[in-house]
Amino acid sequence: MHISFSEETVEATEQRVTSSFLFNLVMGVDDAHNNLKKIEKAEHEIIESFVKEGPCVIVGRSANFVLGEKDALNVFIYSDMKDRVRYAVEHYQAEEKQAQAMIKKTDQERKMHALSFYNKEWGNKNNYDLLLNSGKLGIEKCVELIVNAAK
Repeated sequence: MHISFSEETVEATEQRVTSSFLFNLVMGVDDAHNNLKKIEKAEHEIIESFVKEGPCVIVGRSANFVLGEKDALNVFIYSDMKDRVRYAVEHYQAEEKQAQAMIKKTDQERKMHALSFYNKEWGNKNNYDLLLNSGKLGIEKCVELIVNAAK
């Protein structure tokens, strides 16, 4: 059975997970739980289908939790807030305060996604094979290190 969700539905559901008590209250506990389970199943199916096709790169979607012990290189790229804000200002023309608020919100959503869907801690070093500080190394060096590690 193939499950299909619009991008808006997935995004809205995942964002609401950040305040799951209120989300459950509004949606009804059963509806909220069913939507989350369906999205989790769809993510699994999509990730598994890419893996079956051959070597691939999956960015985000808690793929490291989906794949578990499969032959994969799990990489976490991080940076301190100052460098992340600077990058957002330079590349997305965001104001500093706006960039910092969006970064904090996105981190919280990622944390809640991993916790709600997989009962795992997003960003925990024990969930990754390689951790790279893009603020210190730069994007090109991170790419080079990932490619070399994957060989």
